Amino acid sequence: MEKRKINISYTKSGSGSRSTRIVLPVKWVDLIEVTPEDREVFIYRFGDSILIKKTALEWNYKEAIIYSLEDIKKIMRTRSWIDLEEVVKIVETTLATYFENNEIKIKTQFNSLIRPMIDWLEKNSNEFTDSNKSYYCDKSFEFKGFSDFKAYFIDKNKKNFDI
Repeated sequence: MEKRKINISYTKSGSGSRSTRIVLPVKWVDLIEVTPEDREVFIYRFGDSILIKKTALEWNYKEAIIYSLEDIKKIMRTRSWIDLEEVVKIVETTLATYFENNEIKIKTQFNSLIRPMIDWLEKNSNEFTDSNKSYYCDKSFEFKGFSDFKAYFIDKNKKNFDI
């Protein structure tokens, strides 16, 4: 792996909209076989990572798990809990990225990707359920039940989120 620290340039149009440009090392662009004549690339965002590829992203089960887990871990690091609906959205977004919103392919692969996410959460967090809704909380918190979980996060974060 190589590392470069570079700046992103920002421009503003007359109407006030912004755009960005990033200059990549030519050596890196040459490695993915981009040329002045054939310069189309695919760009993907997974959590806080950006991937640039010359060819469209091929379905890779292991990569999909890694990208989905990165998003889940980021949320868990930020606020120490996540609900199952968010996990489902993360998995659907990952699959939509691979399958370009092809609903049949997304549905076909959904169960194969959601199961490892839930397995990881069950192993690495505490689960709380209320009204058929599941929440996963960082293992460092020890609550007696859902009401303690809800009270702690509402009081701690001073937010009124609908649980």
